[in-house]
Amino acid sequence: MPVRRRLAALCLVFLVGAGALLGAPDPAGAQPRQAPDFAFGRPRWSVAIRPLGHVARAEGDFYDFVQEQLFARRTADDDPTDPAAGRLDFNAPGVAFHVGYSATSRLDVRVGLDYLRSFQPSEMRHFVGSDGLPIEQETRLGQTELSGSITLALLPRGRAIGSFAWIPSRFVPYVGVGAGLTRYRLTQSGEFVDVFDGTIFPADLMSSAWAGSTHVIAGADVRITVSVGATVEVHYVRAAGDLRGDFEGFEPIDLAGIRIGAGIRLAF
Repeated sequence: MPVRRRLAALCLVFLVGAGALLGAPDPAGAQPRQAPDFAFGRPRWSVAIRPLGHVARAEGDFYDFVQEQLFARRTADDDPTDPAAGRLDFNAPGVAFHVGYSATSRLDVRVGLDYLRSFQPSEMRHFVGSDGLPIEQETRLGQTELSGSITLALLPRGRAIGSFAWIPSRFVPYVGVGAGLTRYRLTQSGEFVDVFDGTIFPADLMSSAWAGSTHVIAGADVRITVSVGATVEVHYVRAAGDLRGDFEGFEPIDLAGIRIGAGIRLAF
């Protein structure tokens, strides 16, 4: 199953499970104590945490070079008939955290922190060692992004009853835009081949830099209690950082991709 479909399916399962918990009866048949279904005033602050998956766009001459020179190290679970089995995969798991402030009943301003890290073992595509064994490397690409965003709820987040009571909505979709700064770190460690004389040498190659980023957001919150909700969010992020040090001479590295995450949102 493609990575994007797998991530989307996980998010759907998360929301369905949250909905099932909302409607699940007490297994003992006892009447549970009902929590208040309203808050004293509209919540102004929110905190959310979401495990996520980053589907990398991975375009540019650096990615072209490593795909030409290296291929992903095979495992016992690899399907040899899969044409993508030998390609290096720069998709990455991660986690996202944000703090938001409700400027109006539909408009939120927030700051967030995303952390991603991909790991890919590989072998030289066109060379083997003198002992007949593969020449192996490991490639790591980490990203830490600090961003600010504005989100707009497409439906009211709730309604006021009188002067003090606030009843939150059960389901609230939203969209948003934002920008930020991303710190990336790219490393390759292992053995490599000098293309001029064919000698094999060990090396630890590294580049890191800051890069500007922009993103668009689509998401939805599903209320579990007055102050706790399940949240699903999709980001499309655009970013590119200069390659330096051992990778100088390549075009800026493409850090763009789609991030899909599901987690918990607290409002207070």
